[in-house]
Amino acid sequence: MELLLALLAIAAVLWWWQKRSKSTAAHKGSHVPDLSMLPEQFVVYDLETTGLNSEIHEIIEIGAIKANRDSDLHVTFQTLVMPVGRISAKITQITGLDRAALKSNGIPIKEAIEN
Repeated sequence: MELLLALLAIAAVLWWWQKRSKSTAAHKGSHVPDLSMLPEQFVVYDLETTGLNSEIHEIIEIGAIKANRDSDLHVTFQTLVMPVGRISAKITQITGLDRAALKSNGIPIKEAIEN
């Protein structure tokens, strides 16, 4: 849930920046960036993992937002992933995700990637 809120916050900032850019474009010396440099559509994603070493740690949550530069409508995706290995207390503290939550709501990584 925290991830989804973060992704929605990113979308809100992009929307606000776009609206501000349009309303202040007439002002000389404006430091508002030109959003036309962004692709028409782009994806912002976030991964929660059991650690930072890709050889031994696993993805436990995937979140993404497909942003549309010129629109307020964006597609979002979020899923919990059930890891094979353990989840340390530190990772649970950082992410708020524990083995019980992932076991009851998570899906296998292969299924998550195929979505």
